[in-house]
Amino acid sequence: MHEPGQSPLQQSPIARIYGEIVYWCTIVASFLVIISTTCAFLGMPGLFDPAYLFSSIWAGKEAAEIWLSSTGQLPDTHWYLYQLWNADSLAMLGIVLGIFSVVPASFAASVIFFKQGQNFFGIMGLLTGLLILLPCLGLI
Repeated sequence: MHEPGQSPLQQSPIARIYGEIVYWCTIVASFLVIISTTCAFLGMPGLFDPAYLFSSIWAGKEAAEIWLSSTGQLPDTHWYLYQLWNADSLAMLGIVLGIFSVVPASFAASVIFFKQGQNFFGIMGLLTGLLILLPCLGLI
């Protein structure tokens, strides 16, 4: 428990570090997605025509069907890295950054847990980071 008048964040450096990393990465990711979506509507080249994409989503089409109709092929795991000049790719990069922010935050929290002698929570932090990192790398 924390003392009256003291913020719980002041008590726990783990919560502060984890929260700051996730917060700032999510803010940057959100701006990237907003900017890229705006650019797509203003005519920046993209893989999908925004009108077709939204109408297909509202019509209930499957993702594979939309990809095949738009590009003629299904994408590989990290398709957005090969064409960052497209609005769709920038939006996807923003989404990935938002999700990936948990990885360094988990590893940082894990290090602090180990330094405090809380080995169980340190191991859980490492496992959490790995369970998010491995799919991001396409390994599982």
